[in-house]
Amino acid sequence: MENKVGKKANLTIIFLAMLIFSVTIYCAKTINEENIIILLSLICVATWVCIGLNFRKGNIKSSEMLRRDIKENYIVGNTLKNEDNVLQSIFQEDECRVTMLKKAMEATVMLLDRENSILGTAVFINNEGNLLANGYKLNKDGNLVQFECGDRLYCKFYNSDKTIEGIVEKVFKDKEGNLFSMISISLNDYTKYLSLGDSNDLGIGNKVYAVCPFEENRNINVVEGIVAQINQEYKIGSDNIFKSNNCILYNGIATKASLGGPLLNVRGEIIGLLLGKCEDYERLSFAISINNIKDIINNETSDSVIDEVALDKSIV
Repeated sequence: MENKVGKKANLTIIFLAMLIFSVTIYCAKTINEENIIILLSLICVATWVCIGLNFRKGNIKSSEMLRRDIKENYIVGNTLKNEDNVLQSIFQEDECRVTMLKKAMEATVMLLDRENSILGTAVFINNEGNLLANGYKLNKDGNLVQFECGDRLYCKFYNSDKTIEGIVEKVFKDKEGNLFSMISISLNDYTKYLSLGDSNDLGIGNKVYAVCPFEENRNINVVEGIVAQINQEYKIGSDNIFKSNNCILYNGIATKASLGGPLLNVRGEIIGLLLGKCEDYERLSFAISINNIKDIINNETSDSVIDEVALDKSIV
């Protein structure tokens, strides 16, 4: 296409040059005002025609160069080279997210009693066999009952029917008086645990992941949600057994069994502990900010720990 246009442009320019040359010779023989006007008009027309042809030629050449550049640098066969990079980037992001969520599920356990009834959920926060859980458990009637130090329970892991016995080592409270517990379990070099994040980095519209069991399949699941509100007030029960002004409201399904499960940010850090479904809104759930108890977990002051037992983990 480029060569054909170039040849036509060159032939047109030669023809115009010959025409102007002939008219110039004629005008030189019979010089008058009318001939001079005709000559100038022909020169103007020829100039504009040449400019137009060269502009078109340059545009087609540029577009051909662009197509050639795309073909050489971006296309292999019928596939865009940079499409591979985009797909690879998406795949890597998706692979990292899947890996993170799988680790979160493996670091979360379902708490059961001797009759195999679900008591709640807990999550490993270090590689020493320490599980963080709510300070309350579900009884057979579905009501909340406080954990006591020394309570023995059974931990069911993700995608496994095997349970391992654990014991409530500590019960502590946050600044609002809400109770939490630390459960110890004897595991050798179990490295699946989650780090504590910063709830203050969370904003409305951020994506979060709730890791919790469902009664239907009795396994650890992940529910993706979006933060609807932060620093919300939440109460459990008419007697306010659990009350906080620093809760995270997100759109996600939660069951009673999710009590104590981790709420994660996109980096897989714990930014809240699940409390349950919001009674006022059908598809909204609550989690208490991890910042409420993060300092207590790290420092474990005597004022916050209200009960604890000394454990020999080798015999748990």
